[in-house]
Amino acid sequence: MKTLKSKINFIEELRYLIEGAQFEISIFSPYINTGALTNLLKKSPTSLSVTIITTWKPADLALGYSDLKLYPFCKERNIPLLLNKNIHLKAIVIDNMKSAYIGSGNITNAGLALGDKYNYELGVINENLTLDDKIYFDKIISEAEPVDDGYYQTVKQRVEELDKPKFDEEFDIELTNKKDFLLTSLPMSNNVDEFYDHYSRPDNDHGSDEDIRSAEHDRRLYQIPRGLNKNEFDKLLIQNFLRHPFIVEYLDFIGDGKYFGKMSNWLHDKVTTVPTPRRYDIKKTQNRVNSFILHLSDEYAEEIPGRKSVRFFRIQR
Repeated sequence: MKTLKSKINFIEELRYLIEGAQFEISIFSPYINTGALTNLLKKSPTSLSVTIITTWKPADLALGYSDLKLYPFCKERNIPLLLNKNIHLKAIVIDNMKSAYIGSGNITNAGLALGDKYNYELGVINENLTLDDKIYFDKIISEAEPVDDGYYQTVKQRVEELDKPKFDEEFDIELTNKKDFLLTSLPMSNNVDEFYDHYSRPDNDHGSDEDIRSAEHDRRLYQIPRGLNKNEFDKLLIQNFLRHPFIVEYLDFIGDGKYFGKMSNWLHDKVTTVPTPRRYDIKKTQNRVNSFILHLSDEYAEEIPGRKSVRFFRIQR
């Protein structure tokens, strides 16, 4: 199966699936925006037989999640528009159910990631639908009712009469800064050299999945674009790592110097991850953080004075 991901290959793979259809396509989606559907079908074969199955629930139409313009669009193109109020699935099935997209994205601009405001969606292309799968889709279609002119005009009038409550897209409430102090707001690569080694390779055919995912986490965390050379990489990483709120407070706590145990206690008390990570995980993260600091700043060093544990300190100039 091929996995589809928003803003990576989602819309491209859906178009590829549709453009490869030879004679029929069925689209299942609770929310359908006519503009997004037009975009999706713009390169589909003109001879393709298309069927659309959606819901058209009153609240969805009143709030604009579903689009009444869909019916005139379908009627003009001789596309059957069917309603099955029980569907929540999103699927596109082609050529007697030979293969199908099955995923989370509705046929909307946000669902297909057609603009700047989009959802994170996932889907797969399944080219081996079983007989049970096909019967399941058949059942959904057989239970659906076709929309005609009379139904459309009545629904249109009823929607115009509905009160349309206005909702903001997001709550106008500031989030706290606790996200900056999650354990995931600290580096996951063991050291900077390992981070750059994975960053600089053109593919992921090396290393363990965990190491590669750790490097990608750090690239996102410290906003490192792809394609930088080593000097550019180091310069931007120094800037963004040492300015991160968690690192700023960590270095402020260390001051002129602290022993490893006290630093671990501070991290354990400061981290906002719930549930609070185990001491073992805190210490592993601490080793990574200290390694990054030693690599990226010439102001710090560590020592083992006498028989005591490691002391991390600011170099006195």
